[in-house]
Amino acid sequence: MQPSEVLASISLANKAPLSTGKLIFCNESDKCKDALAGMSANNLSCLPVFNAAGDAIGLLDMVDITAFVATLHGTTIDWKTSLRDAHEWVKWNQALVKDALTSSRCAVTISDKGSFLDGARALVNSKCHRVLVSNDAKQVVNVLTQSDVVKTLYNNLEKMDTNVLHRPLALFKNIEKTNVTMHVGGTASSGGNVLYVDQDSKAIEAFRLLHRWGFTALPVVDLDKEHKLVGTISARDVRGIIDTDDFPQVLYNSTALEFSDKMHAKTGLPPTGAAASLAHTFKEAIEMLHALKVHRLWVVNDKQQVINVLSLTDVLAEVVASEAA
Repeated sequence: MQPSEVLASISLANKAPLSTGKLIFCNESDKCKDALAGMSANNLSCLPVFNAAGDAIGLLDMVDITAFVATLHGTTIDWKTSLRDAHEWVKWNQALVKDALTSSRCAVTISDKGSFLDGARALVNSKCHRVLVSNDAKQVVNVLTQSDVVKTLYNNLEKMDTNVLHRPLALFKNIEKTNVTMHVGGTASSGGNVLYVDQDSKAIEAFRLLHRWGFTALPVVDLDKEHKLVGTISARDVRGIIDTDDFPQVLYNSTALEFSDKMHAKTGLPPTGAAASLAHTFKEAIEMLHALKVHRLWVVNDKQQVINVLSLTDVLAEVVASEAA
């Protein structure tokens, strides 16, 4: 079976219920710091956002929050440190969910009567990392994430055609490729899709770069060792390692490598997150993404330099494309 056929055979009704037992959400008028606390307390990647009328208007996640902080930090770049820190602390504590919510990230909703393939299509077409699942009464009853789909693929690998399973990443049509890189403090060159941050740069600079280019993670490299991969900074992973009382100052005071090491020490991930080569197969990629619970694989060469990125978005796009194969 093709991966798309496997997903088409599994109903969204089979998706595990919400781990919290009920839908955890926030209102657009809630404070960002309270929404962040809710995500951390419930180990959630996002919160559905509702307006005063009770309509779902979006999904707030750590990308939104770190982008808001990075933008705020950019507006005070010429201020004295003490005044800057005080101003940003006040602004952060006053910020509302609607101030951070990304307007372009709409609340995409699919029916719980559909299949996992329907969910994968919605994720790929909307370029979202998660979609809301509603029942016949139009009530939001669940959330489907890219990781949910990858987990379903992992649980059904034995049903797939061996030619699919052993297909190397080098043959993937949907993979972010690059010949040149863009980095903090450097010059952006045309044709590059993989950005990186020097290990000695401040973590906040990495998040400003993520916000500027619309990415969710950056490889951390050692410029003195031929740009060798030494870590990962991800906006989505920070919820599990930050003390909300120390946010956002922790982003200003830590280097990229310090922040990466802190994240990986907390989660138990390898220091570099997850690295693969173009020789790795579809099966191996799914197994790594599932086992390490990461949203991307850095594809490296023999010198451990990042040359490609295989994201969950790329994997799902590859699966959806297999429909027409």
